[in-house]
Amino acid sequence: MMDSTQNLTNKEVIKTEKKAGIALRRLKQEKAFAIPQLNDESISSKDLENHLQWEKSVKCRATQASVDKDSKEPYDQLAKAEAEKLQKVLDFIKSDL
Repeated sequence: MMDSTQNLTNKEVIKTEKKAGIALRRLKQEKAFAIPQLNDESISSKDLENHLQWEKSVKCRATQASVDKDSKEPYDQLAKAEAEKLQKVLDFIKSDL
């Protein structure tokens, strides 16, 4: 039985020096970015306490209630359009088909 490694040839790697005159590629330097919400120093305990007090306030609850009310109402894009203008647009679309 023949060993499968017998037919492989040994190749030597010859290290060469850098060729003169070829400039190195410059890597793009990216600026570091910070997300203030994730920074421990961005939210102090005083700010958090103020926020929690605001959440408990009547004004906050009223704001949340108005947003909830608006978000539950269905949005009809054509509700504000005048019936006559809307009919003209629909007739134009039908005639174009």
